[in-house]
Amino acid sequence: MKIGDLVRFKDISSGASWGEGSFTHLNGVIGILVGLSTCLAGNPMATFLCAMGKETFNIGYFEVVS
Repeated sequence: MKIGDLVRFKDISSGASWGEGSFTHLNGVIGILVGLSTCLAGNPMATFLCAMGKETFNIGYFEVVS
């Protein structure tokens, strides 16, 4: 995963498999990866730009489309 990749958000939060995840409004949304960082806990984070604005989540929430 690198900056500039087209990515799809996938809601992997608790309950997502039953349609009750924390981020159902973003599930399946496509965007451009615009930043990579590490949070204070040391987890890799990714920021993507989509029609709803910029959002940052753990990289596990994204899959590369192209």
